Amino acid sequence: MSASPSAFQDEAYRAGVIELLGALAYGEISACERIVDDARMAPDLATRVEIAMMAASEFDHFIGLRDRLQALGWPLQRLSSTQLLRFTPTFQALTTGEAVELAGRLPAGPLCP
Repeated sequence: MSASPSAFQDEAYRAGVIELLGALAYGEISACERIVDDARMAPDLATRVEIAMMAASEFDHFIGLRDRLQALGWPLQRLSSTQLLRFTPTFQALTTGEAVELAGRLPAGPLCP
């Protein structure tokens, strides 16, 4: 299901989508970097290759998110490491208990049990 063109004309909606995609992109590139570090400590070449392939997969996820952000008007130049850091609080909220607490306060509906 895709958003109607009018949904992206709403600045609050568009900003929310950019915030979410930015947080996801930050998570993907962070995961890629952590996995690359792990690969360096692998006990043998075969394990190193397997771990490096996981890093490549995370990087592919980042590229897809980067491309979508660019399509929404966030050019690559704005996606430097410094710019991605602005999504850190959102990423942390989504990956910690803060998101669970927030979900508990949302009204019940099709996406919220």
